[in-house]
Amino acid sequence: MTLAQTPKGIKRRSPDAEPSMLSTLATISAQQQPTKELPLSKKQPTKKQQPTKADKRHKPSVFSTDHNSHTAVLGIDTHTHLPAADIIDELLSHNNEDSNIVGKILQPKMFEDEYRAGQVDAFLLLVCMANNVMFSRHDAVLRAGIVETTRLFVDSARAMAPAALENPSVRNSQALLLLAMSYMHLGRLDVASHYSSK
Repeated sequence: MTLAQTPKGIKRRSPDAEPSMLSTLATISAQQQPTKELPLSKKQPTKKQQPTKADKRHKPSVFSTDHNSHTAVLGIDTHTHLPAADIIDELLSHNNEDSNIVGKILQPKMFEDEYRAGQVDAFLLLVCMANNVMFSRHDAVLRAGIVETTRLFVDSARAMAPAALENPSVRNSQALLLLAMSYMHLGRLDVASHYSSK
């Protein structure tokens, strides 16, 4: 058996040596590989036609998108992004329920005392309410819709998340975890994993 030196330093059999079964199969396989060429009549899609990652993340909602009517029904303050006080009270009353995970993350009694004293910021209130909407029996929440109300609270809280990331604290960590959970309730696991990994 004679070997020849190739330019890349790989030793190969010289052409006058008898071919092995493996090299014969490799040669036949390489010759049978079809080359994929596009016909000249088909145009390549332009970048504008292909959706970007940002487009995929911000898909239009399949649910109702009439946020103005929902904000009116819920009595949402445009400055604080919080609903009417009776809705907040009703939504936060569900923190003590056994099946509610919010009560496992927050200490419900301490949280309620801080809320009554006005020491809970809007970000934590919004994510608590977003996670408690599914338990609500408040007429305004039911009229606005469970999914839309949750989405409204989550969208408002998402705008406050960067400030919470800049100011680490126990309450901000709890709020970010609750924000991730609210995204899971909405079926947005990709976004939920983003906030839960911070």
